[in-house]
Amino acid sequence: MHGSLIHRSLLYLSWCLVPLLTGTIYGQKPIALRQTNSWAKFSPGTRKRVRIVVQKLDTNGNIESTATRETQSFLEQVNEKGYSLRIETTSDVAGKRITTDPQIVRRGYLGEINGELGKIRTTGETNVVINGLSVPCQVQQITIQGTGTTRVSTIHYSPTRFPHILHRVMKSPAGAAATTMIQADAIALDMPLHLLGADKIGSHILTTRRSPLGTISTLEVHCSDVPGSLVSLTSTTRDKAGKVTERSQLDLISYRVVIGEGRQPTTRPRLRLFQRATPR
Repeated sequence: MHGSLIHRSLLYLSWCLVPLLTGTIYGQKPIALRQTNSWAKFSPGTRKRVRIVVQKLDTNGNIESTATRETQSFLEQVNEKGYSLRIETTSDVAGKRITTDPQIVRRGYLGEINGELGKIRTTGETNVVINGLSVPCQVQQITIQGTGTTRVSTIHYSPTRFPHILHRVMKSPAGAAATTMIQADAIALDMPLHLLGADKIGSHILTTRRSPLGTISTLEVHCSDVPGSLVSLTSTTRDKAGKVTERSQLDLISYRVVIGEGRQPTTRPRLRLFQRATPR
């Protein structure tokens, strides 16, 4: 159950991990912007470590159990088709520490995972207003064909404003009677953020996931300087009756940024390491 919760949490974030794209007019081939992708703009060797705490609640709203998981993601490879991450996890469940085998996840620049097929078309233009600021955006539709399922997303994309995708609605599986819908909206831009001892600029994103099983609401904080951009997350899961059944929180522990041409460049890459001063 705890693993599935974390899997769902990562699914919420898929809207911002979808590559940042510009499209030519109305359905022509888009140009992938590797330089603005939250992982691919860095070089192999870049890594990130986060901690996720999940609380399950009983029918009276009391904490029934707590599980903690630490996840480390390592950027293994970046090329013209996408990038790959090596993910290592360690969990503390009921007083036991469990380490899982590392997994390699390959992502394409349309958000495809491990060989899925994707396509994109630009359908128009719009403006997204956030706290009085009007941001011009392209309206794009992304379709990803997985094994036995299809995900369709509509995004409002800005090439100049982080987090670039300011609005996203995804339906999966497309066309089914009982679908899961995920909507994510940037609700605050250019917010002050004190992160691991440094002053940064962050953006806040509100994500809602609705399915026949219930609703999951997530508030995320993103920073463009951090691999994958996500630095914190709080989430509440409600069942069909509206009762809270789970709460979760994600926090950034450390990250290292590698800037250079790959793992063994002709010149030594620059390393930037950021971590908490003391263990939590």
